[in-house]
Amino acid sequence: MGGANFYMKHVSRTWVALAPVVLAMVVVAGSARPAAAEEELAFTLDEVEAATTPKVEPEAKTQSKTKGAPIANALGELRWGMSKDALLSLMKKRIRADYTTRIRAEKDIMRQDALYNEANAVFRRIKDGYVEFNGRKTGWDASAVAEEFTHGSGEAMLVVDDPSARDLYFFIHGRLWKWYRELKPASMGGGDFDSISEVLKDQFGATSERNEPRSEQGAAYRMLTWADDHTRLSAIRRGGESCLVFEESATLERLAMLRESATPRGQKRGGVLDGVIMTTAQREAWRDSH
Repeated sequence: MGGANFYMKHVSRTWVALAPVVLAMVVVAGSARPAAAEEELAFTLDEVEAATTPKVEPEAKTQSKTKGAPIANALGELRWGMSKDALLSLMKKRIRADYTTRIRAEKDIMRQDALYNEANAVFRRIKDGYVEFNGRKTGWDASAVAEEFTHGSGEAMLVVDDPSARDLYFFIHGRLWKWYRELKPASMGGGDFDSISEVLKDQFGATSERNEPRSEQGAAYRMLTWADDHTRLSAIRRGGESCLVFEESATLERLAMLRESATPRGQKRGGVLDGVIMTTAQREAWRDSH
């Protein structure tokens, strides 16, 4: 899929050693200010013809921004606290840049038009992969990632599927706080969890493997973790799959409070209670801290 190509741009040289595992990790490698996402990509073939090659930041500047912050490197320019619309806007920008290059290289006008329609279809699939956990049962409640979210706590998720991985972006009260990446064989170079773990240790530093659950009543997984001032990164062996989970440290520290009004699994709640997430004071205190 062409839309998957943009996921692998702007990876710093420090990630060359991780090519079999993490080269596809930088799913959103570009900054964007919060803005309402449009229904379509909204670029014309005339604009494609007139487009110039996007500027590339000097390597020295990129290194100075990320020096000493390998987890930040892995996140690219994904930012904790982004809204759903900001994340969609960022992805749309990358799809547009990818397809603009492909359309400009195509001489056949019919093929150009087909690529333009394909770009819009890629974005629509991403946009449609958004689900709110508001008490209504979803297919995700019976999935392997059910323990990653709760109902009744203002949580939601955006799903982006491509040949390299399935990316799950989790929001709480409208803020992006977790990126759960389920690696596919295409992104692992045929490596198993042990070989992936060794590569990650080389990149992020030595750490001990342990068996831990992801929730109070969840099953224990083989797991390695690393952390910096803002993010915790976990490598998890989940059944036959290897997963990478990036989580905002500040939200992890407040997660129990943020989920005080969560609905126990299997229990329904009324419409009025669905809107009770935190007290006004709790919500303001939490937002002021970010």
